[in-house]
Order: sequence, then C-alpha cells, then structure tokens
Amino acid sequence: MMSFARFGTWKWGSFASVGFVVVMLGLLQTETLGQRTGSASGKQVLFLLGEHEYGTSQTLPEFAKTRLEPLGIKASFAVAKSDDRDSILCHEFDGLDVLETADVLVISARRRYPRAEDLKRIREWIDSGKPVVAIRTSSHAFGERAKGTGYQAPDGHAAWNTFDRDALGVSYQGHYRDWEGDRALRVEMWPEKASAEHPILRGFSPGERVSIGDKLYQYTDLDSEIEVLLSARYPKEDAVQPVAWINVKGGKRVFYTSLGTVEEMESPMVQGLLVQAVLWAAGETTAAQVSTTPANREKEATGSGISPAQSLESLAIADGLAVDLVASEPDVAQPSFLSFDERGRMWVVQYRQYPLPAGLSIASRDQYWRNHYNDAPPPPGDPDYVPGADKITIHEDTNGDGAFDKITPFLEGLNLTTSLALDKDGVWVLQPPYLLFYDDKDHDDKVDGPPEVHLTGFGIEDTHSTVNSLCWGPDGWLYGAQGSTVTASVTIA
Repeated sequence: MMSFARFGTWKWGSFASVGFVVVMLGLLQTETLGQRTGSASGKQVLFLLGEHEYGTSQTLPEFAKTRLEPLGIKASFAVAKSDDRDSILCHEFDGLDVLETADVLVISARRRYPRAEDLKRIREWIDSGKPVVAIRTSSHAFGERAKGTGYQAPDGHAAWNTFDRDALGVSYQGHYRDWEGDRALRVEMWPEKASAEHPILRGFSPGERVSIGDKLYQYTDLDSEIEVLLSARYPKEDAVQPVAWINVKGGKRVFYTSLGTVEEMESPMVQGLLVQAVLWAAGETTAAQVSTTPANREKEATGSGISPAQSLESLAIADGLAVDLVASEPDVAQPSFLSFDERGRMWVVQYRQYPLPAGLSIASRDQYWRNHYNDAPPPPGDPDYVPGADKITIHEDTNGDGAFDKITPFLEGLNLTTSLALDKDGVWVLQPPYLLFYDDKDHDDKVDGPPEVHLTGFGIEDTHSTVNSLCWGPDGWLYGAQGSTVTASVTIA
C-alpha cells in the first residue's frame, strides 16, 4: 500500500506537518512458496482448532487456502463448537472422523478436553508415529488447571495433562509478560546453527535474527532427543527459549512452534515455516522451492537478454501509437524515476545501489523481512557519508532525431535515491531518510555545493517501499509517496 504525503512548499518557512492520504494499492514483494506438485499433492491435512486467544480459527483456514491448496494439499477442519468455557460444547469437535484418512494432523488448541473416545484417537495417532504439526497453545492443548471455570475435563471427556512432555518433549512453563520497553528491543529469534540445513528452515539464513511477538513461551526439561530449529531470547534476559523444534523420539514425527499470533501469522516467513513443516511431516524428502515473487507470476528471465533494438522490435504496438528508443543500457540502469524540464531534457534517477544502502550492515530482520540497521546513513556532504552507486543523469536530444544523444551527469555517488523534483534554483532529491535540496542557481547543470537537508526520518527498512515519486502539485506543495512496509518519524532538519 502506498501513501502520498504533502511535504511543503519550496518556501520552507511556511512548512506544515506531514499529512497522509491513501491513494493507491501497490503489490508488495513477499516471500511466497512457488507452485509445485509432487508427493505433497493429494495429501490431506486435518486442522484441530480449539483456541480463540490468538485467532488461529481464522488465520489457519486462510493459511490452508492460500499456502497449502496451491500445492495440491487438501485441508479439513475439526473446530470446537464453542469458545464459552461454561458450555460443554467448548470441548466438542465435529469432523474428527477425517482423522481416519488424514496424512497430517495440525493442532491449535488451548486447554480443551475432547470426548474421551476422541482424545484416545488423537493420542493413538501421535503415539503410533503419525505426523503432527502443533502450533503455539498446543503445548497445553489438552492440559487441565485448577484455576478458573471450564479448565477441568467434564464427565465423558478427557484431559492429557502431560501432552507437552509426551508429544513435544518439553515442559511448558507459561509465557513472558508483554514487553513494554524500547520497541527496538523486541524478542528476536534465530535459526540454530546445528540445524541450518534442515528442510523446515528453508528460507532462513544462518546468523540472521528476526523480530517476533512479545509473548515468548518458556520451556524447561527439553528432551535430549528433540532437535531445536529456532530459538529466541526475551529482552534483557539470559535464558534462551526454543521457538520451533521436532521430536522424533520413539518413532514420533512431531513439529512444534510457539509462533502463531495474528501478527506472526501475517509474516511470510512464519507461513513459509509452517508450509515446510507440513511437507516434512507428510514425508516430503525435499523442501518446497521458495520464490521472492507472488506465486501467480511467471519466473523472471535469467538469460543474457536481447539488445535494446531487438527489444523494441519485439513490442506489440496498438494502432495509433508509436514507441521510440530514446535511451538504453549501459547509459541507463535500473531507472526508478524520470522527469522532463522546460527544455525537453529527460532527468533520470538510476537506482543502481538497490537493494541495500552503502555503508550500512543489517543488524536484524523482523517478521515482515524488513531490514533493521544499527545506524542511520549520514547525508551527502557529511564527513562520514559513504557514496553509493546511484546517480542522476540528464539526457538531451541535440539534433532533433528523437534519440537522446547527449548525457550529462548531474549527481553521482548517491545512496538509494528514489526521485527528484526540479526547482528554479536547483533540484529537490529524495534520498531516504532525507529530503535534500541541491543548489544550481546558475543553471550550469552542476551542483553549487553540498545539499541542504530539509527533512529527515523517512524509513529505509524495505527498499521496495521507501519514500518516492516526488512531484509538484498545482497548489505549490511538493508531494511524495511512501510504502506501507517502511516506518517514518519525519522532522524538519
């Protein structure tokens, strides 16, 4: 999603606060699973859903529809008839008969006590080594507690108070309190180095750290035979907690993760983890291929390509339209923005530094795959500024033949610059986190010196969505757009 902002007139003394209006939708690049057929196709997964605190009765059916069905996996659901603890229906599930033909059982339940015969079937399923994927509150899926109404098994129903030890190989100890400190210190998880090659961790990089929700679960007495895949640490705590693991002790085939909040289930990384877990549980020998483009797109070409002239010839042009080749590689690469001045010259922002800023290292990634850096990049002209590969070039047709035969470099060494706006005394440039103004009062197409920083605070977490599309409005204000996957705390410099 993109938001347009009115930045202010070029007379910055009358600057007003930034206001945002949603005007368009953009397709965000997210990590999705590519379409694939194979032994997974035709498998049947039964979801046992009985919790309402984290919304998995909504998020998991959506997950099955968007992430499993494209792989040919059929999903069925056995959902608790009620969430009312005063009602016995809270512990009754329709649809468990599908367990007879299912290939994988996915459990997302919290202190529910099925009919005794139903729990016996579930227990026999797990003890016999049939595959299970357990999510979040399933560490205490069928466990009783003394406190509260509806937390003991009713007559004719049964509890499994040692499910955490018996099925998962751990002892559940509750969760940490909500983190109320610095949001930059949120809980971070990381893949365990010893398990980096496990197919469930496809898409994770060794050493990377990813922010997750604050309600980190605590476990003790980890069985020596479980394999921990992901771990995390609560801010300012020494103890490391397992976040995802597998238990194959005694012939079991169980995957568990404490992830599963609504926020976490929106993460492509978490969704990918769960898909790989289902495939592993179902006996897949290879992980699903992970793509960085939406699943309904064709793959981009990876060959050497064709010449600009050949590209022009291959275009199908509608009647009444014409296409001219005015500029091409290597003179122009990764153009992200262009504008024309009063002389008909084309100004091009070349986004060559993409995707990472020069001079910064990634400290961590959050659950939305956004990058977090230890420092903000200094602006051009600062002694610590690290030049990037971006540039702004001016293209001119000097002989009137329709091709831009003269190229004038206006600015080089820019660092993730997205757009520009021409002014009577120079050029406005968006280089997140900054809005800059370069003087060129004599109009010689050379900047008169270092830029003046007018605004700072635009986020750089996702270089697909940083502030962009700078343009003048008819009201004399500068406008720009910012994507929904970056932050902003904009101030006047």
